[in-house]
Amino acid sequence: MLNWTQTVVGIGASLLPLTLFAQPPDVLSDRPAVSSGLSLSAGIDSFWVDPNSSDFFLRLTPKLDIDASIGSLSLVVPLRYHVDRQELRKEDWDEFEDYLATIDAFSIDRSTYSLFGGRVLDFSLGHGTLVHGYRNDLDLDLKRTAIVGSIHNHGFRSDFLSGSVTRNDLVAAHAMVQPLLSSRIPLVSGTAIGVSWVNDFHAPENLAAGTLTSDSIDAHGNVRYDTQPITAVGIDAEIPIIRSPLLDITPYTDLNRYLAFSYQSPQAVAGDGCAAGGCGGFHYGLMAELRIPAFANQGVQVRLEGIRGWNGYIPRYFDQLYDVEKFNVGLADTPRDNALTKLGYVSSFPRVAYHGLFFELAYHYIDLFEAGFHLQQLGQLGLEEWGWHLAIPTTEQLRFSIDLLKKSDERVSPNGMMSRAVFFENRLAVKLSRLGYLTAAYARRWEFDQRFDRYAAVDTLTLSFWLGIDL
Repeated sequence: MLNWTQTVVGIGASLLPLTLFAQPPDVLSDRPAVSSGLSLSAGIDSFWVDPNSSDFFLRLTPKLDIDASIGSLSLVVPLRYHVDRQELRKEDWDEFEDYLATIDAFSIDRSTYSLFGGRVLDFSLGHGTLVHGYRNDLDLDLKRTAIVGSIHNHGFRSDFLSGSVTRNDLVAAHAMVQPLLSSRIPLVSGTAIGVSWVNDFHAPENLAAGTLTSDSIDAHGNVRYDTQPITAVGIDAEIPIIRSPLLDITPYTDLNRYLAFSYQSPQAVAGDGCAAGGCGGFHYGLMAELRIPAFANQGVQVRLEGIRGWNGYIPRYFDQLYDVEKFNVGLADTPRDNALTKLGYVSSFPRVAYHGLFFELAYHYIDLFEAGFHLQQLGQLGLEEWGWHLAIPTTEQLRFSIDLLKKSDERVSPNGMMSRAVFFENRLAVKLSRLGYLTAAYARRWEFDQRFDRYAAVDTLTLSFWLGIDL
């Protein structure tokens, strides 16, 4: 088990959930970018589930990419062979969604709508105050195939997400209108009003450590939690006060509410958390972007946001780590330490009003370099989150990036901030020839450990060689 009070830094490629950033390049998916037309590629790599353990795999991954005018389709069959056991890794092919995940990605992009399916690496809803940087690929054994879509027309846009098409878990939608777009008044014409709805239909309730029985685990090793739906709703607005080729400045505000939870963990004090009466928060902020075309098309993006929360409200609840933290958010030093679901964790927060802060900064130099940092502090709740991102995303010969995300809870350690979750993902891709790529990845993932009734972090190291041809 890893020491969760340590901050781990690596070199490679990844994605920090900054809503100001563009989508990452294809190199983040372990494979070189899709070419136009029809292409066939295969990768062979060595894969450690933990570099310090004996779980060593060899993996062969045939892949077919189809790129047409209407969209694209990528099919992949990862065959991971456990060297010590001399067998294919059974957890990769023991559920229906494992087979569905052979559709690595598909996309349709038209003038008024777009649709994407596959793994999601970064999804934020609206201004990102409810769903922020969500990704669905953190579980080593449970593959999720997501659907992301957008409908857009003159003065209207709607975005939606289904985190898993087979599990009916996280579903989110946001609709935005510009009611005065035809007005000739500059400030009024750009005004936008939006509404958000987010629901996890099967949010797990708490399961105390040490109480698992054979009836608690299904045939695939998944835990049967008691669940309940969790719903969040919000309204938002923004008014661009400056819109020019060099500078954009847009104030915005969000008002969110999590509907009442019927569950409280045994650790919670009566009346704490988002219990009867629900909880909510008010966000008010400013987004700005400075473009410098005279100096090789550089750009700087800044966001500064104030937060006013009450009754245990947690902003950006559905974040980058949600698919893991909803099962156990207490990722502390020892396996049995504070093993709470996210519902149980939130229900332990005091029902007090507090002030918080969110800040993020991003910089890009053409398409050759990008960097970013974000910080969130939640006043009396004692929570802090920060992360940073560096990348060379689109050069032909070399692509890499570094990503780190850390969360802290001072209630765990009164004398100082103690980490309760750390995420990192680092990748490197080097083009060896017109057809071949060498890639390396060092990333943190999670899998359920039946010995300790909880998800455990495992660090994975992958070295790959990809060879592809256009057909």
